[in-house]
Amino acid sequence: MISRLPAIGAVLLLIAAAPADDLAGLRARLVQLAQQERSGVARAQTAAARLSALNAAEAGLKARIGANQVSLTKLLGALQTYQRHPPPALLVSPRSAKDAVNAAILMRAIAPELERRARTFADESKHLNALRRQILLADGDFLGAEHDVADRRAEMDALNEEKARLEGHADPALSASAARVGAMAGSLDELAQGAAALGNTTAPAATLAPTKLAPPLPGAPVRRFGDAIPGHAPSEGWSWSAPEGALVVAPTGGRIVYAGPLKGWGFVVILRSPGGYHVVLAGLERVSARVGGEMAAGEPVGRIAKPPATSPGKATAAPELYLEVRKGAQPIDPAPFFAGTASAGRAGR
Repeated sequence: MISRLPAIGAVLLLIAAAPADDLAGLRARLVQLAQQERSGVARAQTAAARLSALNAAEAGLKARIGANQVSLTKLLGALQTYQRHPPPALLVSPRSAKDAVNAAILMRAIAPELERRARTFADESKHLNALRRQILLADGDFLGAEHDVADRRAEMDALNEEKARLEGHADPALSASAARVGAMAGSLDELAQGAAALGNTTAPAATLAPTKLAPPLPGAPVRRFGDAIPGHAPSEGWSWSAPEGALVVAPTGGRIVYAGPLKGWGFVVILRSPGGYHVVLAGLERVSARVGGEMAAGEPVGRIAKPPATSPGKATAAPELYLEVRKGAQPIDPAPFFAGTASAGRAGR
């Protein structure tokens, strides 16, 4: 009986390792799907822009063809009138002879113009047909890209559900504490400080600070650490502008210590990264992160919320994602962590 204990222990270790292996595979696939969705969205945007340009070109060409048709119709109408009342013969009178000469001069002047307009009409008609074929192709590219994005999103939703099942309640005590912190927090700063205290009670992180953060959204930020915000204190983080529903990915791997709503900020996710840093992401609508769960860098965290409501008559503000990096209770400039990435450049500068 004793001799069988090592074998039983090995089997138990394999059983315990299976969910971890499954989770690692799920995270890797989610990272891959997030990259594919970003590529698909970029492809769809390119196709939509091309389709819009082609539609505008078609509208302009149709307007020119219409104007040419009107001009030709008027000119041909005048010629038909002339045919019904031709000039008299040259031998009738000097006045009639003068009219006949003028008519001949007019016909010689009109004939080349008629030919030119007829050629223009034929060329523009061919161009219009070619444009319509291009529009059909561009429309197919756009619909194909949109279909691919929808497929990726459906697969991500299914994998997130499977991940939640495998994780279960990763840390019930942490989840309960995070819920209390969220209920008591009156500001993002209070929430981040409370979550940082929670994170410090969990298993110790690696001693090395993260050398690099990946952008949670494509493109450069619209606001950086220290930038002025009208009517508010200077920014303590970075902000990205993105369409509603845009996919947000984890800028680094780590453990989720908070995931929940905060008034004025939508859903907030706080991730404890290596080195004891906390990364705060605010402005989300749909969240796939779970308190106590682990996330890989590039894994989907959630989606951008709807833009904030504005007063009647004012333009709707673009949705934004806000990111803070905190060391303990203090926000710090994220710039060194993004050095060398696409976010390092200034937007519009």
